[in-house]
Amino acid sequence: MKGELFLGHHGTSEFRLPLDAVTQTFAVLAKKGAGKTYLAGVMEEELAKHRIPFVVIDSMSAHYGIKEKYPVIVFGGPSGDVPISPHIGAEIAEAILGEGFSAILDLSQESRAAQRQFVADFTEMLFARNRSPRHVFLEEVSEFCPQRVGPDFARVTGAIDTLVRLGRGKGLGCTLISQRSAVVNKDILSQIDTLFMLRTTWQTDVDVFVDLIKRTVTADDLEEFRRTIQKLPTGHAWVWSPEWLQMFGRLKVRERDTFHAGTTPKVGELRKLSVVRVDAAALTERFKDLIQQRTEEKDRVRTLEREVTRLRTQLEKAEQEADLTASLQKALKAVAKEGATPARIKEVVTPELQDALVRKDAEIARLQAAQAALAEDLRRAQAETERLKGRIKGAALVVEGLQLLGVGPQAAGSLQGGGGGGFLDEERIVEKVLARIPTSGSPIVLQPPEALRKRYQQQEVDRLMDTIGGLSDRQRRMLSWLEAYAQPASIVELAARLGTDISRSGAARAEWSKDMSVLVNHGFVYKHPGKKGFKAKLRKKIDDDLAYYRATPDEGEQVYQAVIHRLAQ
Repeated sequence: MKGELFLGHHGTSEFRLPLDAVTQTFAVLAKKGAGKTYLAGVMEEELAKHRIPFVVIDSMSAHYGIKEKYPVIVFGGPSGDVPISPHIGAEIAEAILGEGFSAILDLSQESRAAQRQFVADFTEMLFARNRSPRHVFLEEVSEFCPQRVGPDFARVTGAIDTLVRLGRGKGLGCTLISQRSAVVNKDILSQIDTLFMLRTTWQTDVDVFVDLIKRTVTADDLEEFRRTIQKLPTGHAWVWSPEWLQMFGRLKVRERDTFHAGTTPKVGELRKLSVVRVDAAALTERFKDLIQQRTEEKDRVRTLEREVTRLRTQLEKAEQEADLTASLQKALKAVAKEGATPARIKEVVTPELQDALVRKDAEIARLQAAQAALAEDLRRAQAETERLKGRIKGAALVVEGLQLLGVGPQAAGSLQGGGGGGFLDEERIVEKVLARIPTSGSPIVLQPPEALRKRYQQQEVDRLMDTIGGLSDRQRRMLSWLEAYAQPASIVELAARLGTDISRSGAARAEWSKDMSVLVNHGFVYKHPGKKGFKAKLRKKIDDDLAYYRATPDEGEQVYQAVIHRLAQ
């Protein structure tokens, strides 16, 4: 239908967006390989068909395929028409606004820090100068506006937040794309008009979806969403738009008209892309000079920074010399009243200099001694740790041997020597073993060491899985979120991320703290020593538990994935 953006099918009906979608806000969220970049590419094609300008900030080099059919200029990346630099984001925004073309800004070959600088410069200039309808796509937006906004992310997160909240008034809409909705800034995500939610398997990400939509959908629809979101076929999505489209339903995305650059290359596959040629010579020349200029400016800044460091070092040295000079002047004033002679001056000044040197040497010696003492303490602690590990392993072997003899740990005392010194009577153990050997003359079947290793390892895995199964639903959700987030989090913050505000309730905090203590006691979580908060160590616990059985990396990974699956149940 003319005048609409055709994205696919909703049941038996076509799913189309009105053209004012250009100034709306969207989020396309899904796990890797579920079709999120593909859906964004379909949206780009529809905008290009209707000659509506758009910009893609592409940190993955996954969007240049639209050049196959439409005149889009690509800045940077392996398929770029025009070179790019992290220092010219504002100038590229001005060029796009001045000439009105659509563009892919391929930042895949830039560092994360350089990408953040470019996106901040570009987005701020675009917001300040834009006056006509234009849409902005941001690939892997969590790289620019994470849930936790540190100093390095403050500016770029603020620029994207302004674009999402206020862009419509400047004629700007945007689409945020991410494979980890749990780590995208929720203050920004909560302002989105329409969500496209494709297959997502990680429970923490699913919980984010549920938290966003649960107040506007029926209980039956929410249950259907929970049941299907982790199993959706590739290219299928749930669409949630309670105000703008006033809908909650399923979408099957149409096939693309152009090459999908985001697909995973296959072995032996040679990708050939025929593109619509665009005249980018003038832009190339323009930005080539600008990149050179910005690079020279950056080099000058670095030179000045080095000079500042050198001067600061000189200043510190001068201050130290000034302190010594002040001490000497004080000594000279003391002898001035005596009608000081050179011999008298030497007599007073020399001790001052010697005292200064002695104090300096004493401080150096003190620091070296402290360092040596710390190193010795560390060595002793490590040696004691290894000794205790050895004793624990030896005890585990004894217990397992007793269990194989049919003797429980409580009966170990009956196999100890009469002296009561805690050692085992080897002769009595031998008697137990001989008593278990059949006297009929039939062959004795011994399990090979590898089979025994596998057996004991499986017993360890079973104990771990039983422990996981014994956790409450909230404890499993807490552990899942901490494992996914990979950063320390306080109990109050963790509860908030899981949809519960406990900041004003001491009783609630106590309950959550009790759950956290369970996870800590099981060894799944530890309190971070340098930061306020708790951090998951599930993979380390698994590796430590299986290390004694010489588990291979593949075996450790299989157990880890099984535990993650158990947590999600």
